[in-house]
Amino acid sequence: MSQDNPIESAFVDVAYATATPPEWIVSDLLPVGLTVMSGPPKKAYKSLLSILLAGLAARWPMAALPPWIRCLRSGPSLMLSYEAEAGVINYILEHDVGVRVEPGSIYVAHNPFKFQLDNPEQANQLLDYMDDKEPTLVVMDPFRSMHASDENDSATTIQLLSPLVQWAHNNKASVLMIHHVNKPTEGKDGSSFYSMRGSSALPGLADGLLTIEATKNDGEIVINATFKRGQSYRRLIHLGVAGYGWGARGYEVLPTSVAAVQTEYDKGNHNPESIAVVLRQSIGQVKQALEDLRRNHAIQG
Repeated sequence: MSQDNPIESAFVDVAYATATPPEWIVSDLLPVGLTVMSGPPKKAYKSLLSILLAGLAARWPMAALPPWIRCLRSGPSLMLSYEAEAGVINYILEHDVGVRVEPGSIYVAHNPFKFQLDNPEQANQLLDYMDDKEPTLVVMDPFRSMHASDENDSATTIQLLSPLVQWAHNNKASVLMIHHVNKPTEGKDGSSFYSMRGSSALPGLADGLLTIEATKNDGEIVINATFKRGQSYRRLIHLGVAGYGWGARGYEVLPTSVAAVQTEYDKGNHNPESIAVVLRQSIGQVKQALEDLRRNHAIQG
């Protein structure tokens, strides 16, 4: 090895590197970096969920979401919304959800069409505003309206999004991109992130992928989550939006088998092996049920 160019100048010995844990803006939902939320239109409630998350990022009490969805780093949000103007978002939060909107928490673009990502001047202007306000969360709803490029082209996708992804990582923030899925195809899994429209480069850029499934019940959605760093999951949740008649509190809809475990636990039987025998479930099922109940604050310990 040349003395003029020791390996340490170009490589890091992992044994001496400082361990870096995963970083989250919202626990188990929005990591630092880029998160892509995709799903069908309307009853997947993607835009509504993004508004609730913007309120949560402001540290407002957000009972509309399940209790395990917690803000870990708060700050203002910038929203480029083609779905709802600022007055509509204000009404949803104050009237429908019942939170008190405070100044300096959520900024909604007057005209989001002025921030096209394939226009270098407009893209740089957006980054300048982000530098100015230092948002914890930036919402793009939807991504398709923020450019006129070919979203199937990998190089173009990387070029459009890389500056935002880099900014998010440098500033410990989250960029939430609302995206659409392709029309259902026979034999294809509509819950997979592979159903997202556009280039395969998109999942590669993203730190989190949330594929939302609509259900037959108002206010209920299925979240399929995949992260670069973090445990994947599939969870059925209910959004509590009193103004829509959905109740005031959000919660996770757990299977009846999990409810049976809670009933046995509440009776004082806290031993997983014993619960498994009583309910005729596998020990693995019982342990997973107990983990689900703890996550939802349904049991302690």
